[in-house]
Amino acid sequence: MSLYRRLENRFGMAGVVVAVIALVMALVTGAYAASGALTGQQKKEVKKIAKKYAGKPGPEGQRGPEGPQGPKGEPGAKGDGGEEGPAGEEGPPGPPGPPGPTETTLLPGKTITGIWGVADEGSVFYYSQVSFPLRAPFVFERHILAPGSPPTDECPGSAEEPKSLEGHLCIYEEFLLNVQALEAFGVDNSHSGVLLQVLAQNPANLLIARGTWAMTGMVP
Repeated sequence: MSLYRRLENRFGMAGVVVAVIALVMALVTGAYAASGALTGQQKKEVKKIAKKYAGKPGPEGQRGPEGPQGPKGEPGAKGDGGEEGPAGEEGPPGPPGPPGPTETTLLPGKTITGIWGVADEGSVFYYSQVSFPLRAPFVFERHILAPGSPPTDECPGSAEEPKSLEGHLCIYEEFLLNVQALEAFGVDNSHSGVLLQVLAQNPANLLIARGTWAMTGMVP
């Protein structure tokens, strides 16, 4: 007969419960295990009975209030760089660029300017070239203005600020020394520039001539 049945017959159900509690306490403290009062099979039966009559766990306690936020921690070390991402999709084509003639041809209403000059001695004639950075695809008129000359309708500027009317090349003389005359000759049908010829008053003396110029495009 098992230990449980023997206890129940001798002490009744209430006695069994008391006996079970006593046995469980004894097992916890190690008294019975130390004295050898219970066999291994009886220990198993006591544990089974204790488990059967053990009470249910009590309700979980309420969660306490949340504590204050702690201080901000120090920044961590910089991590390693990630792997290079895949190439993005090709973008849409850009707008078309300006037409080709704007790169080499002077357009109507656009003005180009420059400087010219010569300094030498011992000759009758001296030359200075005026090369246009943009080709002038039209026939233009040439004008030479002496130093200090007032503006004109065709050349409304000055040597300090050269200007010209559409279809006109205005050559402004800024400084002249030992100069008798100055003339502009056409070069390459006058589409790429002109050549200035300077006549000296006294070929034996130093000649100096310098100035600015302006050209404004027009419809060919």
